[in-house]
Order: sequence, then C-alpha cells, then structure tokens
Amino acid sequence: MKTEIIYVKDLRKKWGISRKEFAEHFGISYSTASGWETRNATPLTVFYLIQYLKDADFKELKRLEQFNYEKATWKLRKFLGMDLDEFAREIDVTVKTLKRWEKPSLLAKGNAAPEHINRICRDILNHYLY
Repeated sequence: MKTEIIYVKDLRKKWGISRKEFAEHFGISYSTASGWETRNATPLTVFYLIQYLKDADFKELKRLEQFNYEKATWKLRKFLGMDLDEFAREIDVTVKTLKRWEKPSLLAKGNAAPEHINRICRDILNHYLY
C-alpha cells in the first residue's frame, strides 16, 4: 500500500483556510507560509510532522488549541512511543537538538523548540488525543 504524502499547500486547502490563517495558526509569517507552499522550501521537520495531520479537522484543532503546548515535542515523542534517536530521525533533527528542545532547564534559556514546531506537535497531539 502506498502512503499518501501531504504538502503544506494541500493541508491548508484541505482545511479550507487562507495562507494568512495558516500562518497565524502556526505562528509564522505570511512570507514563511508562502515559502513552505513551494514544497522545496518546507523545512523537513515541518514536512515530516504535518504528515500526522493528514486526517485532522482544522475547526476541531482551533477549538482545542488553548491546551498548553509547553514541552510538546517531548509529549508527542512519548505519545508515539519513540526514543530520542527514533523521533529525531522521524522529524529530521539531530538528537542534540531534540535534547535541547526537551530539557526543562534549557527552556528558560531560550532553547525551546521553535514555536511553529511546538504548535504542530500540539495539533498532532490534540488530533489523536481529543
């Protein structure tokens, strides 16, 4: 069975939202959202993570978005049952980067995962858990 690949533009259109709404939802600029839609400008981490949102309903995600997404990468990794190495490979980051994103003492020093990564992880968790 062939796995369906979804791109940023496909996901946005499936959700029936504008590029501006997409950008606001993930905390990125309009020009970044535009770049992501060219497919070759989508960061691999974002590309791999949005695959988990193929079947998500945007209205439901908006309803759930008030849930805290602090340490969302750690929560998602635990939910998926992956160790650091597996999850780092899955989302195309180094283990060192993932550890930096997940270590609570570093969060206060500004080493947390980028906001858009946390928001994507939050949406994935909300999609599967609620």
